[in-house]
Amino acid sequence: MTRSRRTAGRVAMLAAALGLGAACATSPGAPPPDDADAATLSATFGRCDPDQTVDDENPATWIPERAAQYVTVTDDWRHLETVTSATRTPQGERYTFPAEVVADGTAQEVRVHANLWPGIDWALAHDDDVWLAMGDDGAREPDIVDYVAVFTDDDVWFPGSCKDTRFYQPLHERLGDDTASVLARLPGATPDERDELLGIERFPAHEPTETILQDADDATLEGLDHLSVMITADPLDTAETYTFCTRIDAGWNDCLFADDPDLAGGIDINAFVDGTGVLQFWLLDAFAHVEEPVLDLGRVSVDEARTSAGQVRVTIDTDAVEHALGALTDGDGVPAAVEGAVRPEGSSG
Repeated sequence: MTRSRRTAGRVAMLAAALGLGAACATSPGAPPPDDADAATLSATFGRCDPDQTVDDENPATWIPERAAQYVTVTDDWRHLETVTSATRTPQGERYTFPAEVVADGTAQEVRVHANLWPGIDWALAHDDDVWLAMGDDGAREPDIVDYVAVFTDDDVWFPGSCKDTRFYQPLHERLGDDTASVLARLPGATPDERDELLGIERFPAHEPTETILQDADDATLEGLDHLSVMITADPLDTAETYTFCTRIDAGWNDCLFADDPDLAGGIDINAFVDGTGVLQFWLLDAFAHVEEPVLDLGRVSVDEARTSAGQVRVTIDTDAVEHALGALTDGDGVPAAVEGAVRPEGSSG
């Protein structure tokens, strides 16, 4: 799905879905006619930003199965009624801002990415039903909107950068004319009911034997600093799906899909770092099984990679990763090291 993926097979996909690495908000240009159908609205308000592309040749990129898996993990849906106040324009490197809204009959504050607003505003102005799919409650920013679904009289579409390619098209390919009726049943459904509605077969439950820091207790997190880490890379083009993950000696941080198209513009994930100031970078399998890392991508000093705004920015050399994967053979269980695969952004290595 940019998504960002939680370790041990649990998905925390908000970074990719929000397009946090996108350079600008989706600007639809000429507005569509008032009677535009959902396909037109999706193509208008869900197109990719000019500097953001989707690698349609990558077989693991936003296939119908992945889009279906994405929407089934949303636990918190809120019916948006009105917007009281909001910041709709990016400011520097910041794209997500608090908005005061009324949802489910209650005044509340949510955090919304700028590229979602053109479609949200259009839908509310035309009396369409707008549903906010909220991010995981373990996210760095609480009450953050992961993505948005807009229901018309007979269809559903998704505003936001690249959502036409990542949600509207693959979900309609999978569900056809039943797309809207199926998705309309997701709010309030149990996880098993959502999987059944979308025809998803889940991988076996897996409990990691190593520490997952986002689930750790206060005692484990004491003395650790929380970071925002922007990872930039060419999306991995491999037959199998992998994840980029960071860790420290105390445990594992968040992961993201290594084939996510948004990597070209950078994806923001959460991380903890200890007193050494060093982050480890690893390649894991599609389910981020931390007990069986695939490749050791190297180490980065957060001080060397930190920008003036306080964000840590790194670049991963996917050519080196793909070469290492091609040369990988069964060995003694120790993951191969890829020298120079990760470095501070702007560094020549």
